Order: sequence, then C-alpha cells, then structure tokens
Amino acid sequence: MLCNCPTHELTAGLGNGASPLEPKRELKALLQPSRNWPMHQKACYVHQEQNLVIKLGSRYFLSGRNGVGKSTLLKAIAHRDNGLEEFPEDVTTYLFDQELRCMSDAREEEAVASYVMRRAMRRLEALRAEAAELERSGSMRSEEDAMDAEEACERLCEIYDLLDDLEGEAVSREEEVRVLLKGLGFRGGKENATISSLSGGWRARVGLACALIERPQILLLDEPTNHLDLRATTWLEKFLIKRYRGESLIFVTHDRAFAEVVATDIIEMADQRLAYANMGLAKFEEAKAKRATSTAVMQKNLDSKKKALEKQIRKQAELAAGSGSEKAGNRVAALSKKLGRTGLEKTADGKKWNAQKHGVRIGADNNNDGGWIKGRNGKKRMSAATHAKKNPQLGFGFKQADETSDDEGEKVFELRRPSFRYGDPQSSAFVLSAGEFGIHQKCRIAICGENGQGKTTLLKLLLGDLKPTRGEVKRMQGWRLFFMNQQSSEILSELSINPVELLMKETTKGVPELRQHLGRFGIIGAEALRPLKELSGGQRVRVAMSAGALRDPHLLVLDEPTNHLDMESIEALGEALANFDGGVVICTHDRALIKSVARDILLVEAGKAGIFQGTPEQYLNKFK
Repeated sequence: MLCNCPTHELTAGLGNGASPLEPKRELKALLQPSRNWPMHQKACYVHQEQNLVIKLGSRYFLSGRNGVGKSTLLKAIAHRDNGLEEFPEDVTTYLFDQELRCMSDAREEEAVASYVMRRAMRRLEALRAEAAELERSGSMRSEEDAMDAEEACERLCEIYDLLDDLEGEAVSREEEVRVLLKGLGFRGGKENATISSLSGGWRARVGLACALIERPQILLLDEPTNHLDLRATTWLEKFLIKRYRGESLIFVTHDRAFAEVVATDIIEMADQRLAYANMGLAKFEEAKAKRATSTAVMQKNLDSKKKALEKQIRKQAELAAGSGSEKAGNRVAALSKKLGRTGLEKTADGKKWNAQKHGVRIGADNNNDGGWIKGRNGKKRMSAATHAKKNPQLGFGFKQADETSDDEGEKVFELRRPSFRYGDPQSSAFVLSAGEFGIHQKCRIAICGENGQGKTTLLKLLLGDLKPTRGEVKRMQGWRLFFMNQQSSEILSELSINPVELLMKETTKGVPELRQHLGRFGIIGAEALRPLKELSGGQRVRVAMSAGALRDPHLLVLDEPTNHLDMESIEALGEALANFDGGVVICTHDRALIKSVARDILLVEAGKAGIFQGTPEQYLNKFK
C-alpha cells in the first residue's frame, strides 16, 4: 500500500494548482455532500469513507465527467494541499499537467534532448549539491556540535551510496532519454530543436518525456494523449505497461481505447464520492450497466409499492374526514411515516439494506437528495450513481437523418491532384500532394496520419485558406460548411458575453429559442447565461458547435473535436455525428470516435493524401 489518506476536504478553487491570476470563486466541496444530516444517520459520517487508496503496482484510471474535480485531485496529490495535507511525505509523486507547469524550469534556447537529459539527472545534481554543502559545513563545525556532525556523517554516507548507483546509471539514462524522445515522435533531428521553436503540442510531448523519465513512486498524468498521434499513443500504452519503472500510476484521459489498454484499476469520481474497482474499464462498465439495470427494476417495484401506500393513505384520510375516526387518523399518520421510510430493499452492491450501516434508504422520501424547492421536498427519485438515465447535458443537437443510407450524395469538394508547398516556387519538394477523389454530401471521413505530415495543410486547402501550387481543389456552389478547429473554443475563453448573447450575433431568433437550441447541445439552465470565460473547456466546445449548427450546415469539418470532452460526451458526439443529416469530415486521433463515425479514412502520410484502401477497422488494427 502506497497511500491511504482522507480526501473529504478537497475543494474546487483552492491549492497551488489554482492559477494566482484567476479570481477566487464560491468554494465547492468536491468529495462530501454540502448538506447537514441528523447525527444518528450514516450519511453524516460519509466523509470518513472518502480516502484515496493507492496500491503498489497498480495503474489507476481516474474516471468521471467534466467538472467533477479530477484535475483538482491530481494537483492536490502533487502539492500535498487542498485537503490532502495528510498524503504521505515519503511517497514521491510527479504531475504531468495540461498547463505544463511541470516545465517551468525550461530554458527557451535549450535543445529538447539536453533539457530532458538535464531533468533525468536532476536528482543526481541535487545529491551532489547536498553532499558538497554537508562537506563544507562539516569542515567549519566545532567540537561542541558532535551530535550534528554524527547525523551529517550518516547522511553523507547515504548520499555517497546513492551517488554510486546514479552515476553508474548515467549512460543508461542517456539511452533512455533517446528512446523516450523517439517514441514520442522526436526523430530526424527534431530532438535537437530548441524549446522556443516548438508548438504547444510538441512542448506537451517534451513535458511528457520529462514525466516518464522521473520514475516517482506515483506518476500522475492529466490527459497525456491530448497532443499525440495514433503511433505515439500506442507507443505510450506499451511503454507504461511494459517498461515504466515507477511503482504506481494515476491517469485521466478522454481516450477510451487508451484507458482500456493501460488501466488495471478504476477510481470513479462521481456523486461526491470515490468508488474503487479492481478491474479494467471494459469489465467496470459492464458491471456498472448490470447494476443500473438491476436498480431500474428495483425503482419500478419501489414506485408500485409507493403508489399502493399512497392509495391506502387517501382511503384512510377520506374515512377519517367522513366519520371523524381517530383510528383512521392514526392509521394515516402511521402509513405516512412508512411511506417516508420506503426505499430500495438492497444496496448498489446487492446487500440487504441496513439502516445502521447504510443510513436512509435510497429512493425514500426521508432521504431528501432533491433538497428543498420552494419549501417542499425535492424528492429526487434516485442517486445518479445507481440509476441509469440519459443525461441531457451529454447531447449534441446536430440535425439527425430520418434514416441511414450508404448513398454518398452529391459532391461538395472535388480534388484534382492538388499539390502545395511553402517557400521557393521553383522547389520540387512538395509539402503535400493528393490524388483525385471527391468529398460528398453524405460522407463520413476521418483524416488520419502522424503529426507533421500535412493534415492541417489539407484542411486549409479544403477550406480555401491556401491555394494549391498545382492542381485544383474545387468547391461546389450552394453547400454550407461548418468548420471547428482546436482554437474555436479557446477564442471563446476570452469573451465576457454569455452563450445566448454569442448566438444572438448569428441569428434573429429570440432568447427562448436560443436557450432551447443550447439545451440540445448540453448547455442548460444557468450555464446559458454564464460568461463564456467562466465555462469549462468542454462547455465551450459545445457552445462553439451549437453556434455552427445554427447555420444548418450540409457538411461538418471538425479538427480534433474531442479535446476537453469526457468519455461519455465523446460517445454521445460519435452517435450524433454518425446520424447527422449531412456529411462529416473529422480530423482526430480518437480511435473510439473513428470507429463510431468513419466509413472512410483519408490518410495523410509522408506528405501524400489519399483514401485508405480498406476499412477504418483495418487501419486502426495497424496500431495494435
């Protein structure tokens, strides 16, 4: 066991993980209910069960919807703050975060390989400095400091032993750095590029290499596949399973295939609780679906039982009112009390309900999970963790086709051997060239290929942002396109207007209609009126898509649409795109989305673009 510490004080908006530039907002407890319970009820002690338990040799997938606090938990572990002050001090951790604060010591003009090697030897240099300081202070110590001298001597002996081991590993560490960088795509001299010359995506790869070379006891990875292509992602999967030398791993990802391959255990962060499962993702979801089905049956039986009790209460109340019978009045009171206590007979794991162990029954009116609404009991029917119900916040309201068809429809684009190059017009080295093919009204195409091979250039040619040096990209008239790239949601993060105000700039529709439209994309209630810069990344992606859908496009062109979305949202997006009443072109590395949407692969490889001769499944099988 590496760790078993309480987490119930984890709070959104606190800790070193929060940016000092961001204004402090209303605090929110992430792992305990924000309500008071009578002291005799089990629920008032629920915070005592919210412990972070990490076993030696396990790879944990931290699962949960956007906004539940997964990144906040990882940051709290790394910084030992925000409610996790009791995290063991002697257990080493390292956090690869999405903001790349882990690279704060990078020098802009330093070469990539030199920087990663410096990070690999950081502990060695720190021990050398500590040894030098102890040697210097020892020579100045008086005879009266004999006790301090003895302790310093013991520490020096420890350091010398560690230095012998680490200096012996120096050559192997250099080879390890080379292998890491090559696996993450730094080939052909790119490993010698300066940090300042790298894009945000390539900087993230450098940060990931630094994380993998650290070898802490617990490695924390927050969305490690965000900037990786399929080849680098599958390499990372194999590295973490077979070659990583740390003792345990906790990771957050929206890549379902990555989680299925890497995870040995699941930590689900939902309903302000941490739930543990000693199994992979596929088995966990299967078990969860079975529990949901069983709970739905119990809910149906519970509803019938409550209706029968309510009928008896009405009958006895009528009898009491008509005859003034005290016995009937007492019967009404007793039945009402019984109705308030009536809930599920079994717990989520199938055990018989025990009020002393489990508290108020789930589904009972006395268990007022719905809160008080205008002075009345909210009576939430079932906990979200136990009752399977379609969440309106997962939807993507693109226009859906009435029926599926293999008919591709008319051409929207026609590519006639276009080629494009940057720089000298006399050069014969083309950055990108393509064959002859069309993109049709009802297509389902996934643009795939390694990073740096020309996918972005191809998109710019399709959209008319670049003109071919040779050949032609012909766009047919009369077709409406919606294009969304990775910057579309980032631009929204700088705006103070709310989603409704944004959409009002695109249409003359009224506020009620626009709020309905946003609701179809999962932006419901107060979220539609919050400033865009205060929404989460996933919510801004939904707003950007809803704005594009207002134009009733015939063809969707989406560049990395899964960024900032959780797994359930990606699954819902895949379903919406597969059934969209129009054409879909997605540029993505997400294997689950490719499987659910694509009928064809437009492969960009070595500067050449063409339709892959095979099925999407056959293409993905190349990376197993």
